[in-house]
Amino acid sequence: MNLYAAGNALLEIEYAGEVGTGSGPTLEFYAQVAENLRTLQPQLFRTSTPGGMLFPQPYDPHWLRRAEDQAAQQILERFRLLGQVVAKCIIDNRLVDVQLHPAFWRSVLGTAPLSQQWLRSVDPELYSSLENIRDMDGSKLESLCIDFTMPGNSSLELKPGGAGVSLNSSNRDEYLRHVAEVALVEAVAPQITAFRTAFKELLPLETCRIWSEQELSFIIVGSSVQEDTFWSLDHLAANIKAQHGYTAESRCFKDLLNFLSSLSPENRRNFLMFATGAPTLPIGGFSGLKPPLTVVKKEAPSAPLTADDFMPSVMTCANYLKLPEYSSEETLKQKLQLAMREG
Repeated sequence: MNLYAAGNALLEIEYAGEVGTGSGPTLEFYAQVAENLRTLQPQLFRTSTPGGMLFPQPYDPHWLRRAEDQAAQQILERFRLLGQVVAKCIIDNRLVDVQLHPAFWRSVLGTAPLSQQWLRSVDPELYSSLENIRDMDGSKLESLCIDFTMPGNSSLELKPGGAGVSLNSSNRDEYLRHVAEVALVEAVAPQITAFRTAFKELLPLETCRIWSEQELSFIIVGSSVQEDTFWSLDHLAANIKAQHGYTAESRCFKDLLNFLSSLSPENRRNFLMFATGAPTLPIGGFSGLKPPLTVVKKEAPSAPLTADDFMPSVMTCANYLKLPEYSSEETLKQKLQLAMREG
């Protein structure tokens, strides 16, 4: 990305040994990068943030800034990569399955400081635990033997010497304030800075201030696969085209729409990866796909083979699904499920 992200030219990916190019392979590349960033160790993001939104995992900021520590530098390098990927996807109008939390965007843009209330949406379990501490009787509070270290990470002190300071009713407010400040600001500041530095090399931050933090969280991730509206028969029929051997009234085409309307959120992602290269739909669902998803009849085989002996295939660069005219909806379901699993 350091070589190819800069500049205004549209970035397109072509895999060695494969003929496809354009949006399909490019979206597949971004999807693979996003998956790696979410799953590689050291861990980049909290696992407790609801809705699949991403907010940095807190680490000791002094450790992160150690140039000689390979793991620390790995974390910052990956946040720099994330900044490049997100900026390039905004510039090129690409989808990538990276839904950054609005609190993350607020920190990147510096529009306003994060208050303790943001912790409710970033880490509901931690927020609930702190509310329990806020309301707890003083004697019970002292019996918990809590010190001034980050809950769940005793190596991360909330203040210098915090491991030797016990929580009690007199320093309760200080403890609650420090936990929120460390979780939302201090222990994620190096990661935010790495992302911001790489991001603004490609796209000025001022450009993004036309959107709200909530809008920025969805602008590159598109429509959630949880949105049933975009998988209804009416939406599918209105926005998926039947051509070259199929019409909107063809039995096999209708079988396909019925199959798609029955998919679980996980299988919706699998189908989209298979058919378009991206695991999500644009804003507006299938109506936002450019070009639209088009279904054509796969050429009939020579006897004694039948359409049931063949798999569907795709041209992700054109959102083009080549579908054999299967003998039944059940056969179509089996073949598509196999194709979705194996890609």
